Amino acid sequence: MTRPRGSRRRSGAVETLEPTSPEIDFLILADAAEAVNGKLYMLGGGFDRFLVQDFNEPVTFCVALGVVIPWAATNVLHQVSIVLQTQDGQKLEPEMGVAFNAGRPPQAGHGESFRATITARLGTKLPGPGAYVLVADLPGSRTKRTVFYAIDAKAVPGGLPPGFMPGL
Repeated sequence: MTRPRGSRRRSGAVETLEPTSPEIDFLILADAAEAVNGKLYMLGGGFDRFLVQDFNEPVTFCVALGVVIPWAATNVLHQVSIVLQTQDGQKLEPEMGVAFNAGRPPQAGHGESFRATITARLGTKLPGPGAYVLVADLPGSRTKRTVFYAIDAKAVPGGLPPGFMPGL
């Protein structure tokens, strides 16, 4: 029986929510990130302020994305797009597209969901100080957004601490 996305089904006396399409679970910015065997390894993750030494030079950071895939959506190719925008909605290059396919491991129980963990390194020129929005879009899912603020490192009172390395 096919249920609409997010429909409820009765499981004994407990009512559970059974999604039928993938959902973006998290979108995190980090200095470095890597996904290995379903685990996310991250350094300097979760920031919302990014110090930029020179806005004429590209900056680099990583994106970590988690997608929960319900049983009914496994063994299907999915495509997520990741776009960086200015606070005015202007898209910055590069735009990224990531295709992924989550299978069902042999030990999985019927109806289980699975998490696909995806990481990417993004290098781009930021036009100047201000707010930026990283947008992840997966057809059939709610769009996920995270905001960060680019700050001119030269404008930081007292300068940067010795050895500080913005944007590894």
